[in-house]
Amino acid sequence: MTNATPAIRAKLLATARQTARDNDGVAQRVVAVESADADVNAFLNVRGLSEGVQVEWVVQVSGHFKCGSDCFSAPTSGQRPERVLTVVIDSTTLRVTGFGYSNDWVNLSKIGTVVVLQA
Repeated sequence: MTNATPAIRAKLLATARQTARDNDGVAQRVVAVESADADVNAFLNVRGLSEGVQVEWVVQVSGHFKCGSDCFSAPTSGQRPERVLTVVIDSTTLRVTGFGYSNDWVNLSKIGTVVVLQA
């Protein structure tokens, strides 16, 4: 199912880097998976706007992140950085539909074919 043309890869990487910057971090390793799994958000513990079964890109970014301009609430003082940022992107519009933080890198091969965007 992977539709990772060079243009799509470039857009996914640019979105990952911008989301990392928006959350006080720098993208280190970036991978993506295209998936139609209805449970992607639950599997990744990501909050967002996705509804029903649709094809989405799941982009996982390593680094050190704090809740920044993309968060729904104000950052907590003394917040410890998280090591993994996950961004869910609609495959048709390439717009972000959800994101989340964690300290655990998830094996995305369980939901699709992994595409390395930045090693």
